[in-house]
Amino acid sequence: PLALIKKDLTGIQTKLSAFGKLQGALAKFQDAARALMKKETWEAAGGKSGDETVVGVKATTGALTGSYSLAVEQLAQRQSLASTPFAKDAVIGAGTLRIQLGTVDAAGTGFTANADKPEVEITIPAGATLNDIRTAINGADAGVKASIVTDNSGQRLMLRSADSGEAGGFRIVGDGALTAINYDPAGTKTLTRTETAQDARYTINGLAMTSPSNTVDGAIENVTLELKKKTDTAANISIASDAEAVRKSADTFVTAYNELNKLLAEQTKYDEATKTAGVLQGNRTAVGIQSQVREILRSTISGMTEGDPTRLVEAGLELQRDGSLQIKASAFEAASANPTKMLKLFGASDPDDPTKVGIARRLDKRLGELLGAEGAIVGAQDSLKARQKMVEQKQTRFEDRLTLIEARLRRQYTALDKNLSQISGAGNALIAQLSSLSSS
Repeated sequence: PLALIKKDLTGIQTKLSAFGKLQGALAKFQDAARALMKKETWEAAGGKSGDETVVGVKATTGALTGSYSLAVEQLAQRQSLASTPFAKDAVIGAGTLRIQLGTVDAAGTGFTANADKPEVEITIPAGATLNDIRTAINGADAGVKASIVTDNSGQRLMLRSADSGEAGGFRIVGDGALTAINYDPAGTKTLTRTETAQDARYTINGLAMTSPSNTVDGAIENVTLELKKKTDTAANISIASDAEAVRKSADTFVTAYNELNKLLAEQTKYDEATKTAGVLQGNRTAVGIQSQVREILRSTISGMTEGDPTRLVEAGLELQRDGSLQIKASAFEAASANPTKMLKLFGASDPDDPTKVGIARRLDKRLGELLGAEGAIVGAQDSLKARQKMVEQKQTRFEDRLTLIEARLRRQYTALDKNLSQISGAGNALIAQLSSLSSS
């Protein structure tokens, strides 16, 4: 009986494991279906540059298909300054540095302060070296980065604005021992300007445009341009539907369904040759899920415009004889050329008419019901767990009973052994007496 109880427990645990796998496959399929309900899935766009050395292109959802001509007149850059050479580890001394962000005019002799960026004052202590000054500037969050370069002449302090663009220029004024670190466009310049702060200048289809950064967002709606070099010849840019991304989402949907279909087929089958049944063979929950999902995949969407796909097969997704789903490339490509129609087929929503609800949305609703707290999967698992608990309690009671029986039998065997020992001892005494009488 105990062996039968353990066999029953093993069967329950196997079914629980099977429902766990089914739960995971359903959740994966639901995620794939939800992706096909989204506008951005079907309107995924891709950008292509005619010359990647001139401009990189990245398009996102909502980018309008088309082609553009882009020419780069100049790239955006940061202002850079360099000091005269100093001996290594030479003491510069104490003083105050004042850094102000703003715009340097084209002649390099005028400066307009940025009213939104207040001047930053940095106090340099006595005995400071070039390294100390660099560290102080970098720790002041003044919008300027400092570094030290070394050549045969000695060490030079180099200053560079943190942001590119004309508005990223700056002046730095030092007093006391720090007059050697001075760049005031309208005044003293002991630092040399090695790079000028400037905006990127470019044209799109002949329209002149500027940007403080070489990464340009929004010049073309939902497109990011990465300007890389000045060019005399315009580069072509093309924005098109990202067929590869669309196909990938469809492939994910098909793969997730086929994995679910295969799992259900294996768990519910009966092999006549080996006379063995799947773990969930005959289980109404598993068989019902298999039937419901296939029914939705075969369903038709009403309310579509004439010529629009109303079934999966019309969009190139065909159910095979074994219940699996397969994409017919040519039919799918033709259908997905019109993202609006595909979005409607998969993601249409109508609270008043369920026949007008998209196939992926129908799947999402049904799978959500199956996986929910009150759904069939959780219900089946709860039922098995309750049964498992009952069988485990039965096993415990039976094992307790066996323990009691063992204790009783041990007491009986102990008493019997004692009695046998006593009888054996009495018999030996009698034989000794008989032997004594016989010899006398």
